[in-house]
Amino acid sequence: MDYIIEESGKIIAQIAYSTNNLVVDGRKIADVVTLGPLCVHPDYQRMGYAKKLIEYTMEKAKDLGIPFIFVIGDEKFYEPFGFESASEYGIQYNDIQDETPFFMVKVFDEDKINSLHGIYIDNPCFNVDENELEEFDKKFPFKKKEKLDGQLDF
Repeated sequence: MDYIIEESGKIIAQIAYSTNNLVVDGRKIADVVTLGPLCVHPDYQRMGYAKKLIEYTMEKAKDLGIPFIFVIGDEKFYEPFGFESASEYGIQYNDIQDETPFFMVKVFDEDKINSLHGIYIDNPCFNVDENELEEFDKKFPFKKKEKLDGQLDF
């Protein structure tokens, strides 16, 4: 699932969903749906566009019969949408034993999530080879790489 918001032919916000794996004892037991990435152009932030995209796509997910959605992000941002810690349902993030408050789930069907437990594994498409990234970046005009306040809060 992937949606955008346009204004005057310009994309100002985008949301995408991906499928990832739930694993028990090294064996994949389920494909699960994950929200993200979600982005809003800086000139349009704090205007409700992210909220509109999240609410619209969560309704679409329910209509499609998706029983729950995972997200990896800032809990302060996602909790108002009904996301809660995935560890409450016995699901760990990438085999991290410690509490991971940034790993959350929005449940639409309690019966389906209660029948699962295990380790959530990111889709390999999110793995980045740093050397390949550096080579790719050389194809574009130089830009200083920065980490901005709030970017890595979780």
